[in-house]
Amino acid sequence: LDYFLGSELPTTYSKHELMDIISEHEDSEHSPIDADEERILHGALQFSHLSVIEVMTSSNKVVSFDEYQKLTDLFYTKVNESGFSRLPVYSGDPSNIVGILYVKDLIVEDENISIKQTEEALERSTLTVKGKDMLDVVLSKMLKTRHHIAIVRNSEKKFIGVISLEDIIEEIIQQEIEDE
Repeated sequence: LDYFLGSELPTTYSKHELMDIISEHEDSEHSPIDADEERILHGALQFSHLSVIEVMTSSNKVVSFDEYQKLTDLFYTKVNESGFSRLPVYSGDPSNIVGILYVKDLIVEDENISIKQTEEALERSTLTVKGKDMLDVVLSKMLKTRHHIAIVRNSEKKFIGVISLEDIIEEIIQQEIEDE
């Protein structure tokens, strides 16, 4: 048949067509695909079309601390109330991010020293991304560099927010992750 009819062309589907097929399978009683799998597959097919600026936490909502902030009881209360495990640290101006504070590492630090003086908690090496970067590219960078949070800057290098690995995963699974 191949000799007379020629070889068959491979069938490829657009992302939209694949999403329709997945939805049809979820609706079928003969398919093992459930609603959660449908939601996640749809999210996985769509997240690479989103840019960082669409998902990030904008700078006016970011909880951050000055590098000269002392580790006092009031500071620990603020950190606890923030509910975040990684917090940007700035120098002088909140838009001048100089590192990331790892809350879990504060346990081993002395009291009444500044964030800048910590030995374990402050990580000066940060991942920086642009607001126009696509989520799939940023996810790849985060996985390669083992960063869970990135500083977002605009084309003029101005700090405009942060994006976390959790933010990207929420876009893929199409559901909010509730932290403890």
